[in-house]
Amino acid sequence: MSNELPYSIIGEYFDAITKTLDAEPNRKEVPLLVKQVLSGEYSRDILMSLAQIDSLHKEVRIILRDFEPRSLGFFKALTVEHLILSVKFYVISWTTLADMVAALINKVFDLGFTDADVKFDPILRNKHVLNSELPGIFSRRGSRRGQVRS
Repeated sequence: MSNELPYSIIGEYFDAITKTLDAEPNRKEVPLLVKQVLSGEYSRDILMSLAQIDSLHKEVRIILRDFEPRSLGFFKALTVEHLILSVKFYVISWTTLADMVAALINKVFDLGFTDADVKFDPILRNKHVLNSELPGIFSRRGSRRGQVRS
């Protein structure tokens, strides 16, 4: 077991908010800024999306852990059926995670796509997204046309 804390996108979100607020020169404005950042339907939608992504990320980590062979006395075994099932869950989870990230980008940039119409490629080609830091982030993380690699 690792002693490191599990990754949480919600933790990263609040860490970014905290760093921004710590840099605020007028300390008396911080409570008002916190209220502005965390109140309202927009913020609630973002937090709900982040919570869904966190939950799915946990599932993917569990699936990856299932790829490790099981200890059966003196030897380790991994059945073909278990491996096939784990691969299917992994592929479905990554596809779902990419859809969730696209939905989150849609919400953050308020692009106006309905949930049914959110697709990764059109979201990434949107002018607002292209003018943001996201293309550089995806390039550094090794993303390709809707496929986000860990």
